[in-house]
Amino acid sequence: MSNAIISYKASFIDGHVFIEIPQTNKNLLRALIDTGSSTTLSSSHKILNLCGSEFNTSQSELFGASTHNLEDLIGQKIDYLIGNDVLCQFSFEIRKNKMSFYSINTAEPEMDPVNGSIECELISYPLDRLMTLPIMKVETPFKTSKMYFDTGAKLSYGSKKWFSSIPKDGSSLNGTRFLGKEDDFHPSIGKFKSEIYSMPVVITSDSLGAERGFNGSAQLNMKFGILPKRLDYMVTTFEGVEGIFGSELLEYCNSIFLTNDRMYIY
Repeated sequence: MSNAIISYKASFIDGHVFIEIPQTNKNLLRALIDTGSSTTLSSSHKILNLCGSEFNTSQSELFGASTHNLEDLIGQKIDYLIGNDVLCQFSFEIRKNKMSFYSINTAEPEMDPVNGSIECELISYPLDRLMTLPIMKVETPFKTSKMYFDTGAKLSYGSKKWFSSIPKDGSSLNGTRFLGKEDDFHPSIGKFKSEIYSMPVVITSDSLGAERGFNGSAQLNMKFGILPKRLDYMVTTFEGVEGIFGSELLEYCNSIFLTNDRMYIY
């Protein structure tokens, strides 16, 4: 694997991935990494300087999102939201403390055995893309479903019908258990409360991943919510896509590596 073009200091705060981008004047600009957005946004900067290249940003709101709006909702300084119009120009690795960008021709990661504090399975599987959004297959207790992989979502979300029969007394059904309600937000409607469930999901390597040494399978107990009615379109608009797989994945692994057509977890 080729060396990284550049690595940036990262932080993982309340389920959101931020990177710090040094400037020539020694200032730092802060960017939110959002694989659930097709567009890169900034309320204050027309140009994003990343990996030695310049990228245009959108200063218009996208579904109610602007970096100023997101600062209010997340409670963190945000100069940029970096979406897939930029991310898809690279392969990249996300860790909780570092994000590294590679040439788009880099097809797989080179793992550093010293740099892993979490014991986890080595997993790799193909990604589909829908309007640049990465789509992964996830096995749930109800069915195998396609979900967006969204680093901008601290919670995962699934179809309301999955949870309609789950008792509210804390007992489990098919390994799924009601946990209560939790605050979240979406820029288009602001903050909301969602019913939250603990649900076991399985992600498994395919044969190509196995050929590359990523032959694992993992069951993860992830927190899934139910979107408010006004946001139902996010999991019902596109045929076959029934969920959003959030950034909680980083709690179960050391690194996530994405190319335009594959995802690696290790």
